[in-house]
Amino acid sequence: MTAIRGPYLPPELHSIQGAPRRHLYMMSTLALFKDLRRPVRLLEIGSWAGCSALSWAEGLGRIVPQRGELTCVDQWKPYFSSDDTNSYRTCATMNQTCQKAEQALHTNAAYMSKRWKVKVRIFKGASRTVLLRLLREGETFDLVYVDGDHTFPNVLTDLALGAALVSEGGILCGDDLEVQLSPHPELLPLAQANCKRDFIPCPAGDFHPGVSLAVDAMLGEVSCFEGYWLMRRSGDSWSRVDQLAEGFWPEHLKSQKVVANNIGVRATKLSY
Repeated sequence: MTAIRGPYLPPELHSIQGAPRRHLYMMSTLALFKDLRRPVRLLEIGSWAGCSALSWAEGLGRIVPQRGELTCVDQWKPYFSSDDTNSYRTCATMNQTCQKAEQALHTNAAYMSKRWKVKVRIFKGASRTVLLRLLREGETFDLVYVDGDHTFPNVLTDLALGAALVSEGGILCGDDLEVQLSPHPELLPLAQANCKRDFIPCPAGDFHPGVSLAVDAMLGEVSCFEGYWLMRRSGDSWSRVDQLAEGFWPEHLKSQKVVANNIGVRATKLSY
């Protein structure tokens, strides 16, 4: 059996995406569960090679006394269009490396289980199919993190099904909300015209139009920290979480601290 030496995040897979600083807020979110007297159940929609999963697992291992369980969902199939490959340089490479990314997640899952004593489940399939199965089986989660296909119809489906899986007092959160449309209605036509693209350049701040549209349609204005957003379930409604404890750098991202503001997100002028 091959020894598990550490996290496996090869750069050729674009394993570290988005702004690493967002992982600080992910760790801060887990601190909301530090007094929970049972294991925390976390669902990640869109895992790729496992960068964010590694952060969640470390947070569960370090912050939550009872640790918990991490469920990862991804279909590892090409989904970027030719328009996206023209505007976002990583897309073409990611379409070609799906199988390697899947293998990387399994490698990282073994590391997470050994290093942080976190139970990791991996479901391969379209998120809609997997989430409907989890709902039918009566599963609930303390935290659901949405970071899958970023086109508007798919984000909206992930949000709706993910929200239904969040337990009372739990957190629905996600990545890549560089622009909130409620405070910036002038960008609504641009977002609508590009709702099936992953990422678009914009003079006011490049952003993911599908994420902006879906979050606005489902939740309105949300708590947002440099592109990472979250809301807390309260009955049938959702409340903002505008204050978080200071987070920490996950081990696999410590080497990224110096360049954290220069990776992945080209502009965040309109995050708040």
